[in-house]
Amino acid sequence: MRVTIPRAISLPEPFWFEMSEQFPVVLRPGAFWDPPSRKNAFDLILASKAVSNQLALEANLRNATQLAMSYRQGRLIATATIKCPQGSYRERVSAKSGIDMRGIDAEFGYVAVDEPFRDRRLATILADRLLDDFQAPVFATTGHPAMKKILARKGFTEEGTSWPGGSSDEPVALSLFLRR
Repeated sequence: MRVTIPRAISLPEPFWFEMSEQFPVVLRPGAFWDPPSRKNAFDLILASKAVSNQLALEANLRNATQLAMSYRQGRLIATATIKCPQGSYRERVSAKSGIDMRGIDAEFGYVAVDEPFRDRRLATILADRLLDDFQAPVFATTGHPAMKKILARKGFTEEGTSWPGGSSDEPVALSLFLRR
């Protein structure tokens, strides 16, 4: 169910709420989101260990084209983005995976769910909201088994060679997923 916010509330357009059964999801273009939301998303993503490069995270969140956030009692509990990462990052992913990624400029990522709210399909809900109407080619990288299943259900295919990623404390084999 989509609920449009009345114009009397001063929010940048376009802005809308998507309601799930249990958790509201806020969607908005990344360029418009306010600094407190950015900091909350930044902290949640870092805590989930979904990213290791904090400087790139900040730049990518600032330049995200779409951001989905789920709140519970005013607290950010889940987030995901569609972002346009730097060309050098896409080139590294292309080289590591062995897949030519020219023409694929969008990345679905930074999916993070606060630990007490995991296993409630929030990552799936966020993926649905961001990807169902997204028509451009998009890629994702993950080593998480549940995220691999979500990506497969959203039409992504695993391609190329896996490569080592994660932190030295928690190494993971990353894989490239494409939806053309």
